[in-house]
Amino acid sequence: MMEKKKHPIRKTVLRSLLCVFTAILLLLGGALGGLALIIRGPSPTARDLFVVSMTETSMGVIFARIFCSDEEIEAIKAANTVVPTDEEVDPSLVHTDESTQIEPIVIEEVTGSTYKGKIMLISDPSRVKVAVRGEFSESAKGKSVKQMAEENGAIAGINGGWFYDPDGMGTGGLPVGLVISGGKLLYGSLDAKYEVIGFDGSNVLHTGLMTARKALETGIRDAVCFGPSLIVNGEPIMVKGLGSGLNPRSAIGQRADGTVIFLALEGRRASSLGATLNDVISVMMRYGAVNAANLDGGMSSVLYYNGEYITESAGFGGEPRVIPDAFIVI
Repeated sequence: MMEKKKHPIRKTVLRSLLCVFTAILLLLGGALGGLALIIRGPSPTARDLFVVSMTETSMGVIFARIFCSDEEIEAIKAANTVVPTDEEVDPSLVHTDESTQIEPIVIEEVTGSTYKGKIMLISDPSRVKVAVRGEFSESAKGKSVKQMAEENGAIAGINGGWFYDPDGMGTGGLPVGLVISGGKLLYGSLDAKYEVIGFDGSNVLHTGLMTARKALETGIRDAVCFGPSLIVNGEPIMVKGLGSGLNPRSAIGQRADGTVIFLALEGRRASSLGATLNDVISVMMRYGAVNAANLDGGMSSVLYYNGEYITESAGFGGEPRVIPDAFIVI
């Protein structure tokens, strides 16, 4: 009777695959157990922080839904949110003619207990414009902040507004809301109301709800759509509970002397977990912002200067998302 041939290599491979599969299951089990402890554990603050952090991302909400119903998630978000304001920006509080007395561009590091990042101060607000990827389309691919800056001969840039991103799989080529560049409405409906963030012909930053028609009548020359407003006429907005989760953040603001503030705070990494909107408000207030607003964050958040990114992106492989628009400094 012939002996059956043995296949030691195949057995080794199968055993290795079994070990890897078992390790993955153990890691997933441990991760799910950790999430269960956070969400169903003794600390409501930890639960709320996790839920609001996850629901601020296109893909992260699935992790919150593993343990919480949609009703529970909405209740947590309602208890931890920014209270919207209908106060309009008072342009008389900003005097842009004084900005020329300051260094043209200053960059500083900012740190907090859960974040690190960079702040950029641009003394001449007339240099800040909105750049776009080109023609907007759902099928078209967006461009990086670096690409848009280089195409427009800009020295600096920060990511801009909201864009169509179903389940985190959008192409980055289609904005949500409105986009105004060079005084022209490039995207949006004249009579729809949007959360507008942009500069008027006197180089004053405006933030808040308005129609595209009102924005153009106000003389808005360059704007995107996102939010919320964080500081209006020198006063920080009201925040309920945690206000928001820990995530990479981008924001734009302006001081009374006209200086524009670009802020990018890193997140989703061991060296910088992320920042809340309260953190952003604190930094902006510390740097004297009279008006400030939140820009798109997450994997889009990045600050560019003189040919390179000066903050680390939370994007896959360290690459930031491609997007439809950005604020640049020419």
